[in-house]
Amino acid sequence: MPAGPGAGARLRRALRETRARLRHGLGLALRPLLGTRGNAPPLDVSGIRSVLVVRINGRLGNTLFMTPLLRQLHAVL
Repeated sequence: MPAGPGAGARLRRALRETRARLRHGLGLALRPLLGTRGNAPPLDVSGIRSVLVVRINGRLGNTLFMTPLLRQLHAVL
């Protein structure tokens, strides 16, 4: 019997949900072994001499999001 329309979409959705459940379950199983993530120690900025910031493209939205980051980097360093 041939699959009806939308069968491929239902299969993809089922696989995506299964992968998500497996990732979640694996995370729960590994948590006791690995522990939780701790906060990183403060960064010593005295040794930083330069910073490279790479943009994927020059679209206006990316530029608007990068401006506060660049200002903060300039203020910190």
